[in-house]
Amino acid sequence: MDLGLRFSNVTATVAATNGARASTNGTHPPAAAVALSSREINVLDLVARGLSNKQIASKLGLSDKTVRNHLSRIFRKLDAGNRTQAVMNAMKVGLLTV
Repeated sequence: MDLGLRFSNVTATVAATNGARASTNGTHPPAAAVALSSREINVLDLVARGLSNKQIASKLGLSDKTVRNHLSRIFRKLDAGNRTQAVMNAMKVGLLTV
């Protein structure tokens, strides 16, 4: 199944360099380790494709609440405040490529 985006691996990890949390607003990846589960990668891919939470829930056979929970974890792990920033940060650290 081609989702239009390729993943560097199913569970991608960026190793911590000094344990300090760095912002991904600059050009450097976050210093803290980023590890997304395969389900979080699936959700993030669908977010990147522009699907709403309701559409993601329907496509993956999940409840809206479960999708919101996945997104909350994704935002925290990627130091993102919204969907767009999460996708951009994932691209910066090599979790998603176009």
